Amino acid sequence: VSTSSGYTPNVQLNGAAINAPLNCNGADTFMGSKLFNKGPFDTDLCATACRQAFSTPAIIFMLTTCQFYNTYGLYKHGVYQGQYCSLYTQAWDLSYATNNGQWRGPDHYTIDMSYISSNTTNSGDVSCPSDVSYLSTAGAAFCSAYIRYQPPVSTVVSVTTPATSVFTSVVDISSTTTTVTSKLNAKRDGTVLATPASISTWSPSRISKACSAVATGSTTTSTITTASTPYSTFVTT
Repeated sequence: VSTSSGYTPNVQLNGAAINAPLNCNGADTFMGSKLFNKGPFDTDLCATACRQAFSTPAIIFMLTTCQFYNTYGLYKHGVYQGQYCSLYTQAWDLSYATNNGQWRGPDHYTIDMSYISSNTTNSGDVSCPSDVSYLSTAGAAFCSAYIRYQPPVSTVVSVTTPATSVFTSVVDISSTTTTVTSKLNAKRDGTVLATPASISTWSPSRISKACSAVATGSTTTSTITTASTPYSTFVTT
């Protein structure tokens, strides 16, 4: 069985199909299915269907796309009915391959030649509430570095006005030259934080989504400005 471009190598499930539960956010990841009953069995048919599949909920910016498929041969009383293709918004592993067929009234449907594959760029992994809670306490600094988070800065300015008074000074102007040499501050090396071992098996999309919820907030700076004191100067030459 060939692997379609942009998808992980097909993993064979034999006579079982994916039976996906709701994900950790309580969302249904199943997008629908297609049946191909013309031509030979070809996993590329399902990969193409997945690329073209999307759902548009009531809120348009929450549009979801297919990132994972399970394709298999469907049989009725042992007679081949066609190639079935189930589409999902996120990938599921072998432990969820618990669908071994079913009875529909007097008809017995079975499964064979079952394969799964996911998008190589984005497997659709989601960030779970427990991910955010964990990283908030154990990986806040890592998250800020991972997504290059720059907190917005709010500045509080305080102006202090001194008591009104006049200072008089006499300045004798002479010709002098002063050379000041400033030492340049060395550029600080950027710090790259290693991925915590406890989340090293997470997909990049899952880490990014969780860290986006963790790295929030703003920075406040205070600036105190003192108004200048009036003065007069007498110059002698």
